[in-house]
Amino acid sequence: MLLKSRLILLLILLSTISSWAQTDSLEFKLMEQSLNKGDNELENYQAFTLKWLKHLKKYGEYPNLPVGEDGQVHFSFFIENNAISKSDLFHHSLEWLAVNQTILPSQTYNNEDDGKIVFYSSFPAQSFSCTYTGILTIKEGKILCEFVNINYQQFIPSHYSSDSWVPDRTINIPLDTLYPVYKHPTEEWEPTWELFKVTNKAIPDLVYSLSGYLQNYKQNNDF
Repeated sequence: MLLKSRLILLLILLSTISSWAQTDSLEFKLMEQSLNKGDNELENYQAFTLKWLKHLKKYGEYPNLPVGEDGQVHFSFFIENNAISKSDLFHHSLEWLAVNQTILPSQTYNNEDDGKIVFYSSFPAQSFSCTYTGILTIKEGKILCEFVNINYQQFIPSHYSSDSWVPDRTINIPLDTLYPVYKHPTEEWEPTWELFKVTNKAIPDLVYSLSGYLQNYKQNNDF
């Protein structure tokens, strides 16, 4: 049953990506639009695209991310489980957050009447911490899992630079500002793709974890 749930989630994710996604093809489309506006000379454009293809070949594959009509990254999944009541889905989801994400109910917005749980969390992504807002909308037999406001944060400790003291600071980079990737310096392309790759794996893994927790809840508590 857990495998079936994972397949459903995967199919929904692929459907979302095929409809709206930031892809390598979209990057090229934006490059062409830039060329048509006269932003680049043809020779520079050709050299630029060859450089892009070289980097992409070395990296392996452009990590597609789901992008909504508003141009912002928006992960969305359904968990279907008709064997559990809406009330149990709600309370077991809160328990999953506490057990697996160390997020207590008091640290969330949760309302059983409207079936809504909103929480803030993060996961490691390279040298960054990827923060996000999670939204669980629970109805009878199903949960809509959404992940929005995705940002990459990095803490830089205080240090001396030449003879000057630089205080510590936190860099915050909204994921959406990294698009289109080709507009950023060449040396940032592969690290950015790697951030996308890590995010593309970490967020679905959260949903698989929740799905498995709900599916195995009775078995794990039957003693």
